[in-house]
Amino acid sequence: GISLSTTTVLLANELKIITDFISSGAKVTVIASLPCSHSFLKIVNVPFPVTPDQVTPVLINSGLEIDLATKPCIMHNSQHSDTATIWFDVWDSQSGTSAKKLKNQCMSINNAHCLIQLAKAHPGTPQCQCCWHWGHPSNAYKAQAIKCPLCTGPHSEVHHHKYCGACKGNTKATPPIPPTEAGMLCPHNSHCINCKGKHMANNCHCKYWYHHLDAD
Repeated sequence: GISLSTTTVLLANELKIITDFISSGAKVTVIASLPCSHSFLKIVNVPFPVTPDQVTPVLINSGLEIDLATKPCIMHNSQHSDTATIWFDVWDSQSGTSAKKLKNQCMSINNAHCLIQLAKAHPGTPQCQCCWHWGHPSNAYKAQAIKCPLCTGPHSEVHHHKYCGACKGNTKATPPIPPTEAGMLCPHNSHCINCKGKHMANNCHCKYWYHHLDAD
């Protein structure tokens, strides 16, 4: 292949000019592209609620040079907050030229002027899909039995109705307790193994989930 050195990151129309010029001169079809890497950015103090589908066209049509690499991720700042942080990745040069240009730029989201800041690449704290504790991936789980995210019992969520005592019912009780009907959601209080709250262990409203992207 042929490499060209440029002083700035080329835009799509500039790459097309190079493609057409070399293709016509060399009598072969070539494709000009940039060596790309990801840069990580965030938009702070965005009015909440907001969804990725609302944010994506705003980013694309902002007038800024934003080439999204992935769908934006929304994180509500806290359960009682009216703002959120938007995390998004852009295609960039290896030196991060585009990210540096976007740093401290403002854009309007839901009638608010929101600031773009650089973000560190942080995959977040993993949540084990076997025991539902935070802090280790599923392949590091050593116990023999998995745990249900609904009731912490030694069974999968799929078989919760079959093995959970509350959902199995008790025909010998007075009065008899009927089992949960197949296809129905569990009507009983869930139990989070992390915060001990009355929700599933993988519920996005859990306070542990709110902090799983924190750097510390």
